[in-house]
Amino acid sequence: MCRRLDQDKNQILLSITTKDFSFIGEHNLSHIYQLFAKHRIKANLSQNAAISFSACIDNVPYKVEPLIADLNVTYKVLSNKDLELITIRNYQYEVIEKYTKNRDIILQQKSRHTVQMLVR
Repeated sequence: MCRRLDQDKNQILLSITTKDFSFIGEHNLSHIYQLFAKHRIKANLSQNAAISFSACIDNVPYKVEPLIADLNVTYKVLSNKDLELITIRNYQYEVIEKYTKNRDIILQQKSRHTVQMLVR
């Protein structure tokens, strides 16, 4: 049995790329996190790839909309709303199946002891 299960509803996934499709380097990540801090937004889940950065955040419109506006100055931003973040610590595959049955998994991260899934 899992030891801890958290479900965060009303999540939004922001997918951020550079406008010229160059790599997302350390200076980009630093700038993105500075904008998150400016708007008092924390990432509940983040994923970095060579040409993109994705972050799952609480969908609080009065914070998210200005953040997206600031990000759009330098980056291209896509968003997916009405998502739920499920975090299971000390997971078993049966528990994962229970909480994802008949749902679309938008993003998933697993470590040895924790799985996080962003689902619709």
